Amino acid sequence: MTGASNSGRGVTPVRQLADNYWQWRLRDYPEFATLIGCHDYDDQLDCHSLEAYQERKQVCQRFLQQVSDLEGNEQNEDDVINLALLKNELEVYLKGFDLKGYYIPIGGMENLLIYVERLVNSMNYCCEDDYEKLFSRLRKLPEQIDDFIILMQHGIREGITAHPLVIEPCARRVGEFVQKSVESTSFYKPFLRLKDLRSVSEDRKLEIQKTGVRLIKDNVQASFQKFVHFLKEEYIPNAKCDVSRSSITNGAAYYQAALTFYLTCDVTPQKVHDIGHREVKRLQSEMQKIMKEVGFDGTLQEFYEYLKRDKQFYFDNEEQYLGSFREALERIRKQLPKFFKNIPRIELQVQGIEAGDKALVNAYYVGPSPSGNRPGIVNINCSDPKARPSYEVMSLTLHEAEPGHHLQCSYSLGQHHLPGFRRLKDERQFCTVPSRFPKNTGYVEGWGMYCEFLGEEMGMYEGDSYSLFGRYCQELVRACRCVTDTGLNFFGWSKERAAEFFRENTTMADDLIESDIIRYMMAPGQACSYTISLMKFKELRQRAQDKLGEKFDIKEFHDVVLSCGLVPLTVLELIVNRYIEKTLKKSQ
Repeated sequence: MTGASNSGRGVTPVRQLADNYWQWRLRDYPEFATLIGCHDYDDQLDCHSLEAYQERKQVCQRFLQQVSDLEGNEQNEDDVINLALLKNELEVYLKGFDLKGYYIPIGGMENLLIYVERLVNSMNYCCEDDYEKLFSRLRKLPEQIDDFIILMQHGIREGITAHPLVIEPCARRVGEFVQKSVESTSFYKPFLRLKDLRSVSEDRKLEIQKTGVRLIKDNVQASFQKFVHFLKEEYIPNAKCDVSRSSITNGAAYYQAALTFYLTCDVTPQKVHDIGHREVKRLQSEMQKIMKEVGFDGTLQEFYEYLKRDKQFYFDNEEQYLGSFREALERIRKQLPKFFKNIPRIELQVQGIEAGDKALVNAYYVGPSPSGNRPGIVNINCSDPKARPSYEVMSLTLHEAEPGHHLQCSYSLGQHHLPGFRRLKDERQFCTVPSRFPKNTGYVEGWGMYCEFLGEEMGMYEGDSYSLFGRYCQELVRACRCVTDTGLNFFGWSKERAAEFFRENTTMADDLIESDIIRYMMAPGQACSYTISLMKFKELRQRAQDKLGEKFDIKEFHDVVLSCGLVPLTVLELIVNRYIEKTLKKSQ
């Protein structure tokens, strides 16, 4: 689970450095280690003191110096890529560090409670010692919560805070949790598994259960009660009231850094804004062609209204809505072998988000555990199935499931010869960007968008003009995000202006528009990664086709793109260029 599969005899200095770095990451972030199936540090919690952050900076500077010492030495191709990626990994962290994004550790759907809940339920509970590790973590939780409060207090003093609209949902969720009985919380679930421990006496099981109940009440709930009091009484009253992230201290530099972090290439807010406007016009032109095909004589806005009124395009209930995704997935899987080789078969489940849990998106993907104990999951927002159009199901399935995020994630997990940092990423704390380690969002979301486009070649929209229209609707939303994210966070747009832009140009429901805008306030720049990265994927494929001609093999191209692990778009371009050169040499 550590990713050091190449350790031992014959390891190159570059690979040894990459493995050393990864081992440090797992030790320094024991919660992340648990989430990816490494249970060596299950008795520890991540440290969020200011001293710990300074120590991380110094460690990264030392690693970067070691990278510099190895540059220019004779290396094989794997070493060249690994060294370039490790250098990028460290430079991204160090460049973002001084902007102090770690002063904003929560927001929107991201709150500390969710992370601790997920952590507790990702641990092993196979023996008595596993429960002792859990107790160790629960005992350390009050100190961790205090560290978060101190960070956020520094944020207040230095003018680096989130907007109240981003924080209030977190305060509500945590406030509801502290009022629950211990037995009704997710923290109690591990103690329901005590009955399966045959080697532990019944008296001892009762002691473990009592200790657990006490710690959940006195450490977990009490600490979160303190945290929610801090949010309501100190943080929210003093948080910035401007919706723009550029309004915080060093805000313009902060937003530019966040944009670069997510897009993994250098691009200005103005360029992203302009591309968004251009893509909105292009996509609307494509949509108008489809309107003519289906015999609709009117404006695009009138067509939107027609689609909203016609019940045939919507679902009666959650079961029907989820069923449509599973049917779409079956259709897609029949075509995958024509476009991909060596297809990994990691289990994928489609499940609904509870009606009361408002998601920030229509659907989102959670990857499987590297150990295979947990399948990949596509979570569908079923809060209002009667407002979710059927013509968008196919494009969503292509993006979130296969050949989108699930296939991409499955390929990455299967590349056991790669260093751990190229196969696995920490999905927590979007809010701290750009002051965290890379997520390579451009690669991840660019692939998802490319798969919506690929669906046309796979025949997934064939004979269904409305599903093709739905694909353009989804791509149009992403183009609008380039306009509204930059507009809100850099060009001084109001929340109302951003919402109106969506209403004028898309079919999005009002609740999703509202949550989308809050998303830009929580994770500025992230929503721009879709359109910009799609353009790069299409550009790289077109380059390969143009240079290789008849020698271009779509399966081979996809294998190259998927088997490189998680990379920034700049490195993906290097990898594709090398694939082109190698293929041309073979034919000479």
